[in-house]
Amino acid sequence: MTVIRCRASGGVFPHDNIEIPDELVKEILSSVLEVPDSLFISADKRSPFSFHKQSSGGYLLVCSSWHRVGAPFLYETVVLRSKGQMQALERTLNEHPDLVRYIKKIRIEGGHCDSEYMILESAKNLTDLCLSFELLETDDIEDLWEGLAVVQPRRVILPQWISRHKDSRRLELRLCELIPRWQNLVRTFTCIGIEHPRA
Repeated sequence: MTVIRCRASGGVFPHDNIEIPDELVKEILSSVLEVPDSLFISADKRSPFSFHKQSSGGYLLVCSSWHRVGAPFLYETVVLRSKGQMQALERTLNEHPDLVRYIKKIRIEGGHCDSEYMILESAKNLTDLCLSFELLETDDIEDLWEGLAVVQPRRVILPQWISRHKDSRRLELRLCELIPRWQNLVRTFTCIGIEHPRA
């Protein structure tokens, strides 16, 4: 049995000392932290994650028990939409390297920077990778380029539409080179502009 002490910025909740089993905390946090696969693989023009205004990490700040139980759910699916998010995740993993083992799925929508390689290289338990070809003129995809060579995903998801950015085509060709090397890949995918090399 775990004693959960719930605190907020406005003070202590009325029921400050409530004994809640880890199993119940797990049910609570999994319902709000787990990312449905339908959202993870979404190829909508507007990302479903663009509607999220608050960080899910706040749930882990309730107390140490919530952090312990919730960390696997929070880091299982990582969605990266900006350079700031990339850099923040890199700092977190450098400070708490034990968290990287929870990362199973990574969806990269933007924010390409030099943090990208470190994140991909360290995610040894990565199984699912979702990439966006929507690139900005300021995006530097060299670290993504190198990072794709060190992962071994079981499933890769690509959008159904392709950006006209010059590096998008390079990224397409890079993926065509790497797909045969991804020995763990068991799920096929389709994407306009790319011919899947596997039957």
